[in-house]
This record gives sequence, C-alpha cells and structure tokens, in this order.
Amino acid sequence: MASNTSTTRILQLAETISTSVARIQEVLTSKDLPSPSFKEDALSSLPREATDAQNAVLDATAELRDLLIMDPMLLIHGHGGHNNSLCQQAIAHFGIAAMVPPGGRVSFADIARQTPLTEQDVGRLLRHAMNMRIFYEPEPGMVAHTKASRILADSVTNNWLRVGTEEMWAASTKVVDALKKYPGSQEPNETGFCIANNTAVSIYSVLGSNPERAMRFEHAMVAYAGKPEQSPAYITDHFDWASLGQARSNMSEANVIFFRWSLRNWADKYCVMALKAQVPVLKPGARIIIQDTIMPEPGAVPLWKEKNARSADLSLMATFNARERTAADWKTLVEGADPGFVLKSVVEPEGSALGILEFVWEGKA
Repeated sequence: MASNTSTTRILQLAETISTSVARIQEVLTSKDLPSPSFKEDALSSLPREATDAQNAVLDATAELRDLLIMDPMLLIHGHGGHNNSLCQQAIAHFGIAAMVPPGGRVSFADIARQTPLTEQDVGRLLRHAMNMRIFYEPEPGMVAHTKASRILADSVTNNWLRVGTEEMWAASTKVVDALKKYPGSQEPNETGFCIANNTAVSIYSVLGSNPERAMRFEHAMVAYAGKPEQSPAYITDHFDWASLGQARSNMSEANVIFFRWSLRNWADKYCVMALKAQVPVLKPGARIIIQDTIMPEPGAVPLWKEKNARSADLSLMATFNARERTAADWKTLVEGADPGFVLKSVVEPEGSALGILEFVWEGKA
C-alpha cells in the first residue's frame, strides 16, 4: 500500500503558505502598503514584522514546487539550469534592460536593431528570461519591464549581473578542473577563474590589468554593498564602541583592529598571515573585530537563505580559493593564528548579512 506521507506533507505546506500569506497581508494592510507584484514600481521589501511569515512562505513554496515537479531530472535542471545564466548574460552584455523605457514597451525588432541579435534571437532569449519574471510580454513581440528587469536599466546593477554571468559563471565551469589540477590548494592563482582565463595570476591581477573589467567588478561590489542587509549601521549599532576608549592614530600600540568583509576573500593560510601581522602592535586587552559572513549550520536558517549563503561560498571557491566560515570556523581560524586571541562574543544582528565577532588579545606581542 502506498504511503500517504507525501500527501500529508503537501497539505501541511499548503496550510503554512495560506496562514503565512494571510499574516503578510495583515501586516501590509496595517501599514497601508500594496501587495507584492512584478510591476516595475512594486514594493521592494516587506516590513520587518512580516519577516517570519515571509521566510515560511518562501521555504514552503519551494518545497511544495519541488515535491510536485515529480520528474527528478527536471528538478535537478530547474535548480541549476545553465540556460538561466545564458539569457541573463545576453541581457547584461547587450544592455537590453536600458533599451526598454520605464513604464513603456519596445519591440523585439527594436532591440534587434540595437544589437548583433536577430529578432528571433531576441525573442528566444527574452522569453526564457520572462519565465524567471525578468521582463514580460504585454502583447506578442513587445517587451516591458518587471521589477526585476527595471533595476537592470541602471548601469551599476547591470554590471553586477554581467560580472555574475561572465566572470563568475566562467570561473564556476572550471572549478572541477582546478580541484583536480590543484588538490587542496589555498593559492589565489590556482582557481577555476585562473583556468577559465588561462592565467597564472590571481583575479586581482587580472582585473587590475584590464580597466574595463575592473570597473564592472567595482560596480558589482557597489551594487551588492548597497543592499539593506549590508548596511554599515549594523556594526555601528550593534557593537559597544565606547568600551574601546579613545581612538588612536599611533599604530605602535593598537586598542582595536577592524576587519570588515575582507578576510572572506582569502584562504585560511592568508588569513592567518594577516592576523599574525597584527600581533606586534596589540596591547593587552586589545580587540580584533571581524564583521563578515557567518555561514549558518545546516538547517539553522530558512532554506532559501542557506541556499544563497552556500552559493556565495562556491563563488569564493571559484574565484579566490577562499570560503565562507561558520562561527566555529572563525573561532578556530583566529585562535589558531595565535593562542593569545580569545573569542569574547558573536553577534548576528537581525536583518544583517554580516555577523560581528569580537576577539580579545590576551597574549604577548
């Protein structure tokens, strides 16, 4: 007799979706805010009070979708389809979003005239993107913005996508080759990116020698750092800076050294070198403050957030031979650099993409 476990689960998920969506709508109504939509001027975020319900809906809808797809090959392809990157690369490379007027529409033929693409090519690429809610077709052969495509009309955000689909995607396709060629490597010039670019130098050197690529990468970082969860306010509001005393410019004796979102780009070997280099200027009781990603333990956060974190981790592998670190990893890394470093606190502010780790220096310089 067939088990009814799946049936029970899909009903549970449906109930979660129903009650959580009702909660979201309750919050929106109380604040006189519109419901989410794909329109180009749609709400860009939900109020903080709706966060728990939002997380529940996103995880439940994803699981329900995956359960009902049934075909395992389609399920695998749906989560990692290379053609998603293909159409996104075309959109970013040719600057197609900027060709569509805000609040207006443009034809496939008009876009084709501004690119090397044929009208048929434009339709095939954009209709695939439309299945991901990037653009929509208000009438046959016409293109208009959705919320997702509208942000790509900005050159900075478009360059973020271009870096993802040209630099990162190319690097990711060569990671397995790098793992075979350089097993266990922590060197920044032995990565998938290096193999993809046929170079023996790191991504920093490659971009530094090509101003156009460097500019695109800079724009990508600006776009990423501009997200609300990356706000510097989380470090100013969630750490007791007054406890450190007056700041000093004389680095012969330091009270505090602050690393913000920088060690993540380096393998453990180089992080240890950076940390050891601080020891000569540390006075007893000095602090090392690290504001960086703290990789969640499996199942510790909503699945959609964990998926994003693990995707970022693989991007670091592909480009820098670096990695994201759990709180335990950070403790092992820093205290392993010198036994004089002792972890005092870990703070993960609600809404922030970065955690704050405070280490106290109890050793001897």
